[in-house]
Amino acid sequence: MVTETILFICLLLIANRVGLSQSDTEILCTQHFDLSEREIKTAVNSAYSHHTQEHKKFEPKQKATDQEEAKPEEQMPTLPDAVFDTIPEFLKHITQVATTKEERDILLLGSLVTLSVAFPKLIGKYGDNPVNTNLFIFISAKASAGKGILIHCRKLVEPIHLALRNQAKIMKQQFEVDMQEYNANKGKDANTEKPQKPPQKCCSFLPITVQQAF
Repeated sequence: MVTETILFICLLLIANRVGLSQSDTEILCTQHFDLSEREIKTAVNSAYSHHTQEHKKFEPKQKATDQEEAKPEEQMPTLPDAVFDTIPEFLKHITQVATTKEERDILLLGSLVTLSVAFPKLIGKYGDNPVNTNLFIFISAKASAGKGILIHCRKLVEPIHLALRNQAKIMKQQFEVDMQEYNANKGKDANTEKPQKPPQKCCSFLPITVQQAF
């Protein structure tokens, strides 16, 4: 009983500090506590009258007005339809699976970025410095906004990725054979050269999507 009384008093003090009116507090206490109306009024009046300086001390920040909440979100522009009339046919096939203009833009931009890794020997110059064709893209949007469709873009270079991985596997197997031969002969012939470890070959994929809820 003592614990319940202490809890009841603490709740009254909190209600006062967050700015709840005395009348509303009395109504809520009547609904949720098995006390007489007189006991509740006395307790509430005591909590509020003895702590007037603390009223609204912990008042929550003002929420946005109804007018602000009702304000529609600004629609971001999308690429003009004319752009998609000029792209190569294979890109047209890719973008045609989109169900919205936003998805269509994402597929086109994602495809260009994905394909940029497939031209390692294509180099340009910027300020006399060599620049590769690698492009990068970062799309920020709310959940279920359609950005997940980017995952389909990586399929464009998947055959290249698999071919490079297979080539790397063959080179690794040959390296292991060469190392066995080297280890067997290095004590007999000081001029035997140690085989060079082959490089890893693949198309590196960064995580397709990162999500965090706030």
